[in-house]
Amino acid sequence: MRRKQATAASGPLTVTTSAATTLPAGTRWQRADGVVYSLADAIVIDRAGTTEITVTALAAGEAGNTGENTLLTLITPVACVVSDAITVKGFSGGADIESAAELLSRLEYRVQYPPFGGNQFDYVRWAREVSGVTRAWCFPTWKGGGTVGVTFVMDNRSNIFPQPADVERVADYIAGHTDPITGLIVGQPDGVNVTVFAPESKPVNPRIYISPKTAELKQAITHAINTMFFNEVTPGGALAPSRIIRAVAGVTGLDDFEVRFPTEIQRSENTELLTPGTIEWL
Repeated sequence: MRRKQATAASGPLTVTTSAATTLPAGTRWQRADGVVYSLADAIVIDRAGTTEITVTALAAGEAGNTGENTLLTLITPVACVVSDAITVKGFSGGADIESAAELLSRLEYRVQYPPFGGNQFDYVRWAREVSGVTRAWCFPTWKGGGTVGVTFVMDNRSNIFPQPADVERVADYIAGHTDPITGLIVGQPDGVNVTVFAPESKPVNPRIYISPKTAELKQAITHAINTMFFNEVTPGGALAPSRIIRAVAGVTGLDDFEVRFPTEIQRSENTELLTPGTIEWL
């Protein structure tokens, strides 16, 4: 199985010009933190105003992903081009090289659920083969017979929920791609209507009493709860309070604790993913 290599972020950049001009290939813009983006091919702009172009991060990796309405600055002046440009829709697609743990997880999944011509496990595996995707879920008969729903997250980003361009990349990959092991063309079977979508976050904000109330214990409990959410929570699933209690109980050094919220099962729709919210320490 091939390790997923680092990929560079790209996306639409809105530039402003005072007159008709040409943006040369290789024109570069810089984010405030120093990340640089480049224009691959020259673009002729025939009027003053705003124009949307596509740029790509010079360096591959998660760092190139950029939120909406981020300011980039032209590095080398170009005639009639305003130095400030805006990432109105944000940049996506940047991913670090796959970790050994993630690669092993995918390998184990393939061994446990070998390819089967388009069953629900195939869709999960296909989604996870896309750079940046860490967890994925499939819903057979999403909108009735002959339909499938696929959703996923990207846990190595500060915002794990995919952007529209990420959804498009996964949908394109599922539609048809070369199997990384066999080299055969595989993908969704003919006649199947596949919907790939980004899940919505549904935060759970626990209220927890602990003794002693130290920074170290707070950090350890937060990590334990986050790990439990990562390993056990799925879209359309349920979270019993006992699972949070079990996560907290596994932390060493506590004299006493009590989980005061949630006290009832937390549920999500298939389009939602329960996520760890802000812990209120009591």
